[in-house]
Amino acid sequence: MIRIQAQLFKSSVLLSSLFLLQSCYTYKLTAVEQIQVGKQYQIKVSDGRVIANKCLAITKDSVTFKARNTRLDFLKSDIQQVKRKRNSPITYIAGAAIPAAIIIGIVTNKEESIYEQTRPR
Repeated sequence: MIRIQAQLFKSSVLLSSLFLLQSCYTYKLTAVEQIQVGKQYQIKVSDGRVIANKCLAITKDSVTFKARNTRLDFLKSDIQQVKRKRNSPITYIAGAAIPAAIIIGIVTNKEESIYEQTRPR
């Protein structure tokens, strides 16, 4: 019984760590006209570059992004794809729930095993 619980515990730790290693962010496709100053974006430019960082400024014809401590200006017509970077609430919820479940499982298993060891036969 204890051996099965140990295997289940190891499996749950492995699965939860794999789940938590995924990104906490998601990217949602957005139109160039919906870009907002101060928000995080990933853009693909017509020359093939992909820049993922914060929008610093917007004018009628261009958008300015920060990349590696430099300001990069792009014409709106040169931007092929825009994705807005968003926090993933599912990952945050699971990131809190899975470790809590593991801790509860550890405490419960320890109490049961202590009871089994001290129980008169």
